[in-house]
Amino acid sequence: MKKNNTFKVLGLAVAMLFCGQSIKAQTALETSIFLNGVAPAGQLNDNATLDNGLLGKDQIGTAAGLGFGGGIRAGLPFDIGMGYVVPFVSVDLFWNRPKASLRTTMMTADDKVPNYWNIPLMIGVQYRYPLADMGMEYLTPYGEFGLGYDFFMISGEGNKTHQYNTYKVKGAMAWQLGLGAFLGNHVSLGIHYYGLGTHTVKYGKCEPVDMLAAHPENKLRTIGEWALRFGFHF
Repeated sequence: MKKNNTFKVLGLAVAMLFCGQSIKAQTALETSIFLNGVAPAGQLNDNATLDNGLLGKDQIGTAAGLGFGGGIRAGLPFDIGMGYVVPFVSVDLFWNRPKASLRTTMMTADDKVPNYWNIPLMIGVQYRYPLADMGMEYLTPYGEFGLGYDFFMISGEGNKTHQYNTYKVKGAMAWQLGLGAFLGNHVSLGIHYYGLGTHTVKYGKCEPVDMLAAHPENKLRTIGEWALRFGFHF
């Protein structure tokens, strides 16, 4: 699906989620802020060895260490009689770097270490079931699913006296699943998996050797992230 069509579909879905008049919202619009500890999955977690001190296109976007990030969300809870259904829109930011052993080698050689950034935009729905009837009024388990689009960005590596490579990465369709619980009304804790899609990676501007001219072919990276999410809801 082309990117423009993807955003049109996402925009239409958002409008449908928040403009329906047949169901009465139980509360006002809920806004949320998240803090995430993330662990790489898919090829983002593959092993890698440095080639002439760098990862290069063949291995960039792999061998990531643990990272962190944050996110914001807007949702509208609806009481369906057996819990709450909450359609939402969200944006997250995840940050990773290559594993410590690779970073140490690169920094010892005075090479810049690349950073991996993922920005998934999601629309989805969450289901919550309060346990007040079971005597656990402060515990509300939830499950959720979302679909969207992920922007994967990779910063440059190396140095210009040795070899400095930059990369261009195309975005991809993405999804996420999550399970967790609200602890009271304003705090939540959950485990989420983000399938961040298959991204096309190619060289950008490189110095002193033009790596794009020497290696014009694209590489594919199918990546994901596990996220431990602490949420604050207002």
